[in-house]
Amino acid sequence: MRLPTRLRRALTVLPVALVVLLLASTALASPEEARLQDTRAELSEVRDKLDEAEERRDTETEELADLEDEVETVLRAVNEAELAVERQEMAVADAEDELRALIEEAQGQREASAERVRGIYMQSGDDSLQALLTGESINEVIGRSTILDVLARGDRETFEALGASAVAISAQAEHLQEERAALERVKDEQRQLLAEVEELRDDQAFAAAEAEAEVDELHEHEAYLASEEREIAQAARRAAEEAEQAEQAEQEEQAESRRVAERPDRSSSEDSGGGGDSGGSASDGGDDPPPASSGGWAWPAAGTVTSEYGPRWGRLHAGIDIAAGTGTPITAARAGTVSSAGWQGGYGNTVMVSHGGGIVTLYAHLSSIDVSPGQSVGQGQRLGGMGCTGSCTGTHLHFEVRVNGSAQNPRGYLP
Repeated sequence: MRLPTRLRRALTVLPVALVVLLLASTALASPEEARLQDTRAELSEVRDKLDEAEERRDTETEELADLEDEVETVLRAVNEAELAVERQEMAVADAEDELRALIEEAQGQREASAERVRGIYMQSGDDSLQALLTGESINEVIGRSTILDVLARGDRETFEALGASAVAISAQAEHLQEERAALERVKDEQRQLLAEVEELRDDQAFAAAEAEAEVDELHEHEAYLASEEREIAQAARRAAEEAEQAEQAEQEEQAESRRVAERPDRSSSEDSGGGGDSGGSASDGGDDPPPASSGGWAWPAAGTVTSEYGPRWGRLHAGIDIAAGTGTPITAARAGTVSSAGWQGGYGNTVMVSHGGGIVTLYAHLSSIDVSPGQSVGQGQRLGGMGCTGSCTGTHLHFEVRVNGSAQNPRGYLP
């Protein structure tokens, strides 16, 4: 059984929602969590728009189907009208043929009658023949001539029938011509209606195609945001795990330092110049986040700072942007271990370096990546090239400094 669209989407969101709930239980909200919430909000908005677009698409498609049916209906009517016109044309032609045959038959009867009249004249000099020959019509001849008394009754009936047939056929031909003209007008009107309906159908087809294209575009946007949502959730989970591991490591180091400090042979250590305490202090100091004035940091790329850390476009810009040419070397701001290297949603090609003590630096939008996870890198070592991958408007490096998963202003660490 196919689940409703909203239910299926809700089920796809559930695993990511559980991750977000788990991350929200931590004391500090990481930048990944904030971006995840923003992405989920945008994804929800896109899905609402997609539902509306799909409804419009379905409506436009149904209206297009109705217009297709109307086009078929009008087209059948036009074809039937054309067939009716053809049938009437054939009826007119048949009537004309019949009329011509009757006229020829009547002409033959007239000629035969004339021959009879001439025969009678040869046999009788009756002056009444003059009236017969000068008659203007059959009825007139019948009314005023006595010569018809010598003609057979069949001749009179033939002439009368021929006259009636000629009148009826003429009337029928005229009626057929009028009906044919009316059918031609109907056919023209139906052809015009067909053209109008086809134009509406074409407009509706264009509207349906636009609605379908909008649905496809929103589906692509939805897929992109869903993918980014998963990647950000994974990055947030990794950051939380790294912060937890870093905190645990720091606690273990502090516990070890306390154990060393509590050993009974402190005098020997003091006689040797306090080497053990100095070493511990140096180690602790190296793992703590350096203040703005401390050393050990270097700029990750040469170029122009185009955007500072802070609010931007209604959200936190969690780092600084440094712009230069494509392929400009991107180097480690401090020695450490590569914790991740690869594609991260809107960040594009991204490298993250862990420096211990919960400190992680992030290098985003790279055109290329030259390191791999687990690799140790020194300060100034090349990590990749500057680019514009992921969500960006121009070639630049997006550089972040995170402490225990929380973004800090990189200006507080760079010289």
